[in-house]
Amino acid sequence: GVLESLVMGMQSILADNFLGAYLGGSFAHGGWDQDSDVDFAVVIARDLKPTELAKLTVHHTRVFGLGSYWAKHLEGAYFPVNILSDLDKTDIPIWYLDNGSLNFERSLHDNTLVNRWVLRKNGVILAGPEPKTWIPPVPEARLTAEVHQTMIIWGNEILSGSYSLDTRWAQTFAVLMYCRMAHTLTTGKVESKPAGA
Repeated sequence: GVLESLVMGMQSILADNFLGAYLGGSFAHGGWDQDSDVDFAVVIARDLKPTELAKLTVHHTRVFGLGSYWAKHLEGAYFPVNILSDLDKTDIPIWYLDNGSLNFERSLHDNTLVNRWVLRKNGVILAGPEPKTWIPPVPEARLTAEVHQTMIIWGNEILSGSYSLDTRWAQTFAVLMYCRMAHTLTTGKVESKPAGA
């Protein structure tokens, strides 16, 4: 019901700018649990206009208030199709809504090869054609290079203290994420944190 409301509102607001909506993350590749967020990706024909962004903010606020745990833990991005379909455009910030937030921001968070790989291989269709319609195959060497770089960047943040490991949740999350990333380096696939462990 939450996803139906979410997608119907998107379609109404975006009209012919809406090309498709998909579930990614743990609901796509497995390993989700009661504490998971709900990762979504919306493919759009062109970047959002200010009027569309304003209406989508109102819509996401309405969905957030549905009274469901999952409605309060939606996280996703609006991908212009020319960016999603180009593996060389991961350096362009796109409109992103963080888990639990009602404020859009320009971010690189979801504009990754890892996200493209998961959506293409395991993305759950909410509306639109198969994700591979928009996303070309991600070469294994490029996928593992991105993951390796993420391991280094995040590791430096942990060692410098800018990412804090002072809670049990953060410690568990970091260990499982590194297991998952090491698993990708070994297998060339993106799977769940439990699979990595």
